[in-house]
Amino acid sequence: MVKNISLWWVGICLAVLAQGCVRERELARPLPAPHLHALSPRFTVAGERFNVQPDGVSALSVQGANLFRGCRVRFHGELLETVSGVDSRYAAAVVPPRLFAKPGVYSVWVELADGTVSNPLPFTVLPPSGPAPQIKTLYPDSTTAGQVFNPQPRGGALSVTGANFLPGAVVLFAGERLLTVFGSPEQLSALVPHSLLLRPGRIPVQVLNRDGKRSRVAVFWIR
Repeated sequence: MVKNISLWWVGICLAVLAQGCVRERELARPLPAPHLHALSPRFTVAGERFNVQPDGVSALSVQGANLFRGCRVRFHGELLETVSGVDSRYAAAVVPPRLFAKPGVYSVWVELADGTVSNPLPFTVLPPSGPAPQIKTLYPDSTTAGQVFNPQPRGGALSVTGANFLPGAVVLFAGERLLTVFGSPEQLSALVPHSLLLRPGRIPVQVLNRDGKRSRVAVFWIR
């Protein structure tokens, strides 16, 4: 009987040890690969700081999935000082000025502690001057007098698509500078105050780049 009990006990011990090995293997499994969805910002002008922090450094925010604590952002292959928190969807990194001193398109990706890397996303450094901006479409391109389109708290939102837009570009509506948001070299958004939409007419619209170059006139109709 004693011999049988001893064998039974040995079997239990072996089962417990085997279970422990399985758990260790599970814990040792590699983390899911990170994946990037977006960068903020995606553009800057050569030598121009962005997302400036209190200490004067430029910060790049990355959004995605599986951005676990301890992950590092790479910019054009160079590891950056990175902050990642409890939320595995976001991380932020400090980008030294020398990395965006020259125009170009640079790849950004995230690397986990085990060496697993994410998909790359492009970060574009634009030249401070370039060809004249071009307007291709206005949306909307017309409205009724006194009627605000795409209403916002301070007016109507006008979308301008085209080419060669630079950060800091301004939309001119009947010669007046509008509050303008740079989306990309192909897209701007501007806020048209209600006061500019009261009278019927053919309204000239232009884009003025930071280097002083203007687009040709596009027409916005107020009926």
